[in-house]
Amino acid sequence: MKLTLPHNKPGVAGALMLLFGASEPAWADYPATVLSQGPVGYWRLNETTQPPVTPIYATNSGSLGAAGDGVYIAAQRGITPGAIVSESGNGAVAFGGVVSSNRVRIPFQPQWNPSGPLTVEFWAKPNQTSTAECPAASVEFVTTTSLTNRHGWLFYQGNLTLTNGNGWVFRHYNNDNPTNSLTLTNLTAAGVNLNLDINQWYHVAGTYDGTNLNIYVNGFLGATTPFDGSLRPNTNSNIPLSFGARADGALGYFTYGGKIDEAAVYDVALSPARIQAHFQAGTNPAPPLAYSQVILADAPAGYWRFNEPPDPPAANLGTLGAAATADYVYNAAAGTAGPTPPPYPGFEAGNKAVSFDGVGGGYVSVPALNLNTNTVTITGWINAAGGQNPETGIILNRAGSTIAGITVDVGGGLALSYNWNDDPATFNWASGVSMADSDWTYVALVIQPTQAALYAAFGTNSGTWTTGTNFVTHAPQAFEGPTLFGADYGPTTNLFFKGAIDEVAIFNRALSEGELYTAYSSAVGGVGPQLFTDVAAPAFAPSVGDPLSLLVDVGGTPALSYQWRKNGSAISGASSNVLTIASLKVTDAGNYDVVVTNAYGKVTSSAAAITVLTPT
Repeated sequence: MKLTLPHNKPGVAGALMLLFGASEPAWADYPATVLSQGPVGYWRLNETTQPPVTPIYATNSGSLGAAGDGVYIAAQRGITPGAIVSESGNGAVAFGGVVSSNRVRIPFQPQWNPSGPLTVEFWAKPNQTSTAECPAASVEFVTTTSLTNRHGWLFYQGNLTLTNGNGWVFRHYNNDNPTNSLTLTNLTAAGVNLNLDINQWYHVAGTYDGTNLNIYVNGFLGATTPFDGSLRPNTNSNIPLSFGARADGALGYFTYGGKIDEAAVYDVALSPARIQAHFQAGTNPAPPLAYSQVILADAPAGYWRFNEPPDPPAANLGTLGAAATADYVYNAAAGTAGPTPPPYPGFEAGNKAVSFDGVGGGYVSVPALNLNTNTVTITGWINAAGGQNPETGIILNRAGSTIAGITVDVGGGLALSYNWNDDPATFNWASGVSMADSDWTYVALVIQPTQAALYAAFGTNSGTWTTGTNFVTHAPQAFEGPTLFGADYGPTTNLFFKGAIDEVAIFNRALSEGELYTAYSSAVGGVGPQLFTDVAAPAFAPSVGDPLSLLVDVGGTPALSYQWRKNGSAISGASSNVLTIASLKVTDAGNYDVVVTNAYGKVTSSAAAITVLTPT
């Protein structure tokens, strides 16, 4: 099969043009080889700082003090910059959707649900506007065969009918149905439809002043609604206040996917002037008083700045740079020994990896890559500590609309498979490719629109190179949320990898088998060239003036040297994996082949017989 490498871009430089493939390093160095192939993300996982032990608390600076401290649940702390313009180093909390229950959970206090006036405020930065989500709530949903009750309040990012995510709605349940105490679901809502910008922070505040329910957006009153009946606050001490999801998820979490900062709850109704002052303090680049001082002057019972330190970072060396910096999340164990010399001369002596115990739920979390494609390559080194649970995620994105990545086979053990768009034709596919037990395995998944291929090689034995191809259609995947290494938090079951992972790379293109084999060979060293795609003549003979492009796909320990020949004679300067003639002449007819060499051997392609037709 003729294969065209996506990263080879022809240019015009006279009649004969030489197109170079990925620039190869002049030494057998795995990191340099991977980087030469242009990954959007490449995480070497060499860090040694361990993530903090859970639970991790969100400090309450309000009048209730530590009694109002919250717990971060699958939420990213210390995301900078936060909402406050004058404090770029002050962090916020982000909710990436790793689990549907990601939130800051704050234990019940009556001050969160007073029977009289109330104010709740927070800053929010949406990450989407198509779906209604719940950024804040202190609400009890009681639903049994004989009882349907609602108590408390909640906010939605959404329009008034909650059919999309454009707007803000503040709801509080009321006692306006006294004739039927078994069905108490009546509510009062104040909301505003607003086309939201996912690149903007919004100050959102809701108040109950004893008469009306009010919602303010960016310091201005958005809507006011006369309150029906009397308040029906939550009084159940088992029901928390939460930011990032709808309480404890009864009838759905409505998980928030954006960021939240500087949340506060008051058992009074703040005046419009005070709410305007809070907004101005947050947006003024040089306010006369620090934002926190302005908030504390109004005596909130709860005030959470969400500026606790983030999890330790895993640096990204790919083209997305710091925007794709990952996090080590407890109990992922950073600093585990990775593949090192002498068996792996392409790595440094101190090369590290990350390990997982298979039960504690730790992982490495990569932020949204926003690939929006069905042409993807994922590579890495995997050391499985024995057989794994069926469908365990190894390198997997399950967030928003995306499910994509490398998994364990549905039968479990050491067999590999993949999941793409949750299509049974992908995760039920028996690839015939597997991992070694308690040894390093190079693994690669290549997704293309109409096929996928898995590759693996055990340890330093290049003779174990194995591939399986699945011919199935793949829909584009957005990768709009976190990609996890070592875990899959599924809708019903959480699956955790047991073993170690190193050198993960993600590409927004399909690497050829030769490129993958070259990367692997750069790690193990001493591998001669191997031919994967031979030189082939065009299906139809070209004519004078037509362009001609010939390609070979070869892998082996770099650097690989190419010499194209015509009729057995070397073509001067033709030293790439692609040979292109921009405009054929009759004299260009002949037999073309290429000799590929490295320090450990050589391979010669077949000769492609090129006939050049003369138009009549």
